[in-house]
Amino acid sequence: MSHPLPRPRIHSGPRPRRGFTLKELLVVILLAGAAAAAVAPAVDAARERDRRIRCAANLRMIGQAIQMYANENKGNYPRTRYDIKTANKVATFTNWRAKNPFGEDGPVPNDVTAAVFLLLRTQELPIEATICPGDAAARPIHFGRQQPEGGPADGVADPVAALDPEEAEKAEEAEESGSSPRGPGARSARAGGVDLPGWPPEPAGPAVAESVQDISNFPDRINLSYSYINPYPSPVALDAGFKLNYTLASDFAVAADINPGGEGPVRARPDQMPPSTAGQRQPAAKPGSTWKFDAAMRGANSPNHGGFGQNVLYSDGRVEWQPTPFCGMPRDRQQTLNRQPARDNIYVRDHVPPGNGSDAIMGPVSDQLDSILLPTASPRQGARAPADE
Repeated sequence: MSHPLPRPRIHSGPRPRRGFTLKELLVVILLAGAAAAAVAPAVDAARERDRRIRCAANLRMIGQAIQMYANENKGNYPRTRYDIKTANKVATFTNWRAKNPFGEDGPVPNDVTAAVFLLLRTQELPIEATICPGDAAARPIHFGRQQPEGGPADGVADPVAALDPEEAEKAEEAEESGSSPRGPGARSARAGGVDLPGWPPEPAGPAVAESVQDISNFPDRINLSYSYINPYPSPVALDAGFKLNYTLASDFAVAADINPGGEGPVRARPDQMPPSTAGQRQPAAKPGSTWKFDAAMRGANSPNHGGFGQNVLYSDGRVEWQPTPFCGMPRDRQQTLNRQPARDNIYVRDHVPPGNGSDAIMGPVSDQLDSILLPTASPRQGARAPADE
């Protein structure tokens, strides 16, 4: 008698899953790394584009404030005390604690940054407009209720909690509604619709004054990311017809991302830089073409945007992105001391004979075509002038 063969067992449950092999995991890791490497440059480029947009908006606000100031002052651009006899001695960031910018104890004569600060005092220029989002180390001036010199007597660290109860309640409501500069809602709104995380930056350190009317200058370089035309001309420039008012030509550079200072802009040559787009009167780079910015080229541009260029405010109110500092007024060969024809270098004084002891940057304009934008970002140039503070 034969016995039937046993039936094979049929598993009705789920079959066990096979795990990833080491090879498959390596492939996934490599693909993820490649995707991240491809996305990172695009994200960086988008953020830099947004920084340039916000920066351009700042300069437009500065330009509008200059025009309003000129309308109130017979067409003249802002400047504080001017001494024509010492026009070669440029000052920056002096005597900021003075309440009167034109007083004897105020900023010293020919202080360029004090001239810019007038826009905050007279035209209500937002303090955030003086900070470029590409200037990572910059911080706006901190205004607010100051602590006593000995520190808070009750040991309270929170400045809002140190206010009286009624003011504290108002501050808390403003913070919740996003209308307070300390609240995240205000930070987003003040970014002008541009998605810049953490913009504008928080002020650094304790409040230096309760109001913008209590001081006369920017306390430090970290409080100013832009350079302004030196409004204190030399006698030579005046004889050449220089006038800093509404009569300036449309291609005259009035302000821009901060002057890099140092040897970079001095040694730069226009044939080594991308062409200017100023007024579209000089051929720009061909569509799709790229420039490889070496160290020398980047050193000639403002450091605010990594040395790849700068936003420039012109006298007609427009702001243009320029990949070169040679973006000012057009100059012919005779006007460039027999050098090649080019636009004016907005960061370097023109007509500075070599060996005459005159600084190529820290000085007054040379003629009616010359833009020299100050202060500089260089620690060797643009330092504060001696003053009794």
